[in-house]
This record gives sequence, C-alpha cells and structure tokens, in this order.
Amino acid sequence: MAGAICVAGIAAVPMGKYDAKVCMDTVDIRLESQPMNRTNILDDEQLTHTTNIENAGQDCYIRAKTDVFAQSKNIEKPGELILNTTDWILNEDGWAYYKPILHDGETIQVTESVKNPQGDQWDGTGFPVDSVLTVQAVQAASFTPDYTLSHPWGEVQIFETQHFRTERTNTV
Repeated sequence: MAGAICVAGIAAVPMGKYDAKVCMDTVDIRLESQPMNRTNILDDEQLTHTTNIENAGQDCYIRAKTDVFAQSKNIEKPGELILNTTDWILNEDGWAYYKPILHDGETIQVTESVKNPQGDQWDGTGFPVDSVLTVQAVQAASFTPDYTLSHPWGEVQIFETQHFRTERTNTV
C-alpha cells in the first residue's frame, strides 16, 4: 500500500528510514543582580551577593553553581551558595538543583557567599577575586530529574540556556 493512512489524527506511514527533528518550546532565563556594594574583602570576611533568576519562557528546572577565581594567585575553587534547603538540593556533582518547577514569569533568588579564597594561607597582599555564578535551565515538559542520583539531570546537554554573572572584589 502506498501513501499514508490517517486515523483519528495519527498517521501510519510505510516502512522505511525516516529522520525526525524534535523541536521544543523556548526555555529562557534571565539573571538580574545588583553589583556588590563593596569592592574589598578582608581575610576573615564573608560577602554575600543575591541574584534573581527569572523564567521568561516555558516551565523549566533550574540548577546553579558558583566558582571563585583569583588568577594572580592561581586559585580556582568552588564557591558557596546559601540555599533554602526546602526548595534546593546541593548535589555531589557540584550543582545546586531547584526542585520545584520554575513556571513562566516566576522569579527565584540564589545567594552566593564569597570569602577570601586563600583562607589561612593569605599573605596579606591584595589581589582581585572573581565570583562566577552559572545558572542552567532545562524544559520541564517530558523531563523528570532524579534527585537520588549523583547527576540528577542525567546526561542532559544544555546548549543555549547557560547564563553567567561575574562579580569582582579585591582582598585587602
């Protein structure tokens, strides 16, 4: 039989090889934050910085992480996120996962904690420190994270919805 038969909106097509491309709706998040009101951080001091994450597209799941860099001292280490443990889970893969679905138009906050990255080894000289917040989103439709796994999103590849925010401070 040649051609296709349609029954109640479902098509039956002849046997053969077909290539299909699946297109999803747009996942779009926006980061909004105010610059830190301080430019210097003391050796025993902790600065915090809050960023709003707004969903401007389809319902999605969010994950975030922060890193601290001091290039002049060859320091790169994970930063710390201050999280509401009711809604967020910090996983062993280094990401903090927001467990509820973030619906279109909703906004949540994440707060970073920045400390002197040298800690007790600080030699008293000042140097610039960059705090980088990375936020990713994946469409919630037909996707369910498994928070019991070491990588709750599995092998999902994020192509376009990566947002970064960098904040620079100095040690003194």
